[in-house]
Amino acid sequence: MNSKFREKVKLWTSFYRENPHRFAEDYLGVKLKLFQKILVYLCFKYPFFTFLASRGLGKSWLIALIAIIKCILYPGSIVVIASGTKGQAEKIVINKIKMDLWEKHPNIRKEISDISVSQRKTGCTFYNGSQIITVTANDNARGERANLIIVDEHRLIKKDVYEKVIEPFATYLRQPGFMSNPKYNDYEDVPNQIIFMSSAYYKSHWIFTDAEDCIKSMIEGDGTRFVTAIPYQLGIKERIINKQYIKNIMKKSDFDPATFGMEYKCQFFGEASGAFLKLIDFDKNRKLYKAYIPRPTYQISEDIEKYGKPRPKHFPKQEDEKRLISVDVSMVPGKKNDNTIMTFIRLLPTKNGGYYIKHISNSIAMHGLHSDIQAMRIKRYFYDFEADYIVMDTNGNGISIFDSLAKVSYDDETGQEYPAFGCFNKEEYEDRVLDDDPDNVIFSITPNVDVNHNAAWKVKGDLEKGRIQLLVDINAALSQMYKNLDSVISIDEEAEQLQPFVSTTMMINETISLEKKVVQERFTKLVESGAARKDRYSSLSYGIYFASILEEELEEEDEDYTVVLRSSRI
Repeated sequence: MNSKFREKVKLWTSFYRENPHRFAEDYLGVKLKLFQKILVYLCFKYPFFTFLASRGLGKSWLIALIAIIKCILYPGSIVVIASGTKGQAEKIVINKIKMDLWEKHPNIRKEISDISVSQRKTGCTFYNGSQIITVTANDNARGERANLIIVDEHRLIKKDVYEKVIEPFATYLRQPGFMSNPKYNDYEDVPNQIIFMSSAYYKSHWIFTDAEDCIKSMIEGDGTRFVTAIPYQLGIKERIINKQYIKNIMKKSDFDPATFGMEYKCQFFGEASGAFLKLIDFDKNRKLYKAYIPRPTYQISEDIEKYGKPRPKHFPKQEDEKRLISVDVSMVPGKKNDNTIMTFIRLLPTKNGGYYIKHISNSIAMHGLHSDIQAMRIKRYFYDFEADYIVMDTNGNGISIFDSLAKVSYDDETGQEYPAFGCFNKEEYEDRVLDDDPDNVIFSITPNVDVNHNAAWKVKGDLEKGRIQLLVDINAALSQMYKNLDSVISIDEEAEQLQPFVSTTMMINETISLEKKVVQERFTKLVESGAARKDRYSSLSYGIYFASILEEELEEEDEDYTVVLRSSRI
């Protein structure tokens, strides 16, 4: 290489290091939209850069491009892509680098000498000595080193794992060949960088505080940190996100504004200012991976044809375990703020007795269905879940569903005949039951100020004591699901498997948005604000309230109030 050519290389390298977005287009041949150019430029200007993005905005693709640019422009660089799950980081290398950028752009192929995809190692090696390495954010990642750390979906990574495992990677200094020459002893390389990319999350999470710190740094003008957020509207304008898809999400009967705000609008979500139930108490109890998922009707039909009755074995019941379905009723098809919600609760006795551990195994919504259809589904799920009790508000709309439950009925979809269900705690409902020998499995709840007060405090107390356990969030569930899968499943099957976990998050978001109000000077009442919902909380609280009644029986030898359940005839 002659001296003139060498000087030109230095000049262009310096130029492109100052203008990485131009390098992407001029040399790599990657066409960028305006907002992508700005993001690529800013990523290389700050030691700490945070990008909060709407889902569907191409965050993973951008991570791949930035990693490649860094590796080419700075020989000998080590880029670590860290994520909460192993598969998440690997997908960036497989789907975005290998199957997209590497395939489409010849100059990228010229720079990358190898792409490794294996159980042991997934990453890229460049001819100039640079590397892209993927790691899972856990203790096993200790000891890695990097000049650039890209933390993908850092909302899914615990703060102590980031601080003790991931952040220390950046202590490593790049070692290009010329650094061995003594005349460069005083050469100061560009500082190592950490880039965060994620959707927004809860205000209680550390990424919210980190974003606030970035804003303070920007205001002070110290030049070390930068944060930006791009919601779905820009994605629609740039024709990256489908506008009709967003409209369809917002039209769903079970639309959750809190989750939508976090995932698409870059809005951090927090408890209501007067929230009675705290997010931290829900989060610490999200431990369950096993959800109740109703069997398809054809499987129930096959059981009935073979054995004359359903034989649910997909969700085994433990010895002495009790199960209940708690129902909050609505039958107003045009009213977006209300659904009929069924919450499926397992009551597991403890060794020392006195109380149950309550597993919230699923919640299912029914919107705008006739009372007969709702009652039929409740009965179907009652036997499929192997429930012992139904807890429901029989006031108002609830009485029409009770009347449908209180008669013998036939399920056309499964070929199953169900007995009439009766109420065991209110004698006045006996005349409404259209059968001489019903299964008395219904506990009728009257949500007056006293019941609402007690129910709210029971939920709060059980959460604080760890006596209510909930399903993990969708990302943890998805990771576990694919870890255990032996074959590929369809999108519909994946959605069905994840529904209980999504419903749990919706219940939590709804509940922490409720504000405490004191009525009649001493009773606690939880109230909605604006267009918020309360149906999922109501369904949960009814079930926990009834569980507390059963717990009183565990504590007392001679109960004043005894719940009697007839054996089901199916």
